[in-house]
This record gives sequence, structure tokens and C-alpha cells, in this order.
Amino acid sequence: MADQKERERLLAQEEARQAKREQQRAKRAEEEAGFKAQHDYISHQGLSDQHRLLKIIDQKSDFGQHLMTLLHLDQQMSAWQRYRSEPSTTDHQKQLAGREQHEIGSHIIRHSQQLLDHIKSISDLSTRKAHTKTLERVFDDIKDRQQSALSPEHQRQMRTVAAEITGYRRDINRSRGMSPGF
Repeated sequence: MADQKERERLLAQEEARQAKREQQRAKRAEEEAGFKAQHDYISHQGLSDQHRLLKIIDQKSDFGQHLMTLLHLDQQMSAWQRYRSEPSTTDHQKQLAGREQHEIGSHIIRHSQQLLDHIKSISDLSTRKAHTKTLERVFDDIKDRQQSALSPEHQRQMRTVAAEITGYRRDINRSRGMSPGF
């Protein structure tokens, strides 16, 4: 009889643990569904028409397209920051959002470097100078705005890319100042 009661108690404990695991799985699935809905919203959100640069760049040019991609990545990073700071966002959702931000940070760094390489390939000096100045301004804004969302490694990489952009801008200004007629 004591063995029977002990078995029943153990069985009840196991059923309670199983029910708790099911509850946790259901909660996790609900959190992930909420995250996926937010992910879809952020991923498909268009670039804000309010951005001041959209009025002064040729959006159809290679440079304009690259710059719009950077601005869109920055907008996504900011949206994830807002999502993470919402009181209703769970720890698991914050963790998932952090992964997204890490991925976006990698894209920003890689895309900025590619855009700088693209600028370096432009033959017209005044175009290179204007594009470099614009990239520097945009990249510095992104770097400053997203600093808290970036991992230490991404922060280091952002500083490296910023230094490359600034160094290239200075090289252009020096070469321009040394050309005949100045």
C-alpha cells in the first residue's frame, strides 16, 4: 500500500513536470510567433520618406542604392532597439532581437566597406569627394546611434571602417590640394 501511494505520488509529480514543460513550450511558441510577426514587420518596412538624404541623392545610381541599403539597415537596427525596450517584450524575444541586431550590424559593416570600395573605383575626383563625405556623415550617424546595440567586436569594426572612410576623405582632400592650379 505504501508502495502504491509512493508510485502515485511519483506519477503525479511526473505529470506535473510534463504539464509545466508543455506550458513552457506553448509560451515559447507564442513568444516566437510574436517575434516572427515583428520580424516580418521590420523586414518589410519601407525606408522612411522623411530621411533628409533621400531628397539630395540620386536614388537610382549605384551609390544611391548602396546608401539607401545602409539607411534601411540603420532603420531596422533602430526598430529592433525599440522592440527590445518595450515592456511587453520577453527575455526570449529580446535574445532573438539581439541576434537580429548582431546580423544587421555585420551587414552595416560589410556594406559600408563595400560602398567605400565602390567610391574608390569612381574616376571623377569631385564625385568621389562628395560620395565619401556623404558616406562618412551617414556612417558616423549610424555608428553613434547604434553604439549601444552593437557587440564590442562590432564596435571595434565600426571604428576601423570609420577610420578608413575618414582616412580616404583626407587623402582625397590632400591629393586635390596638390594638383596643379591650386
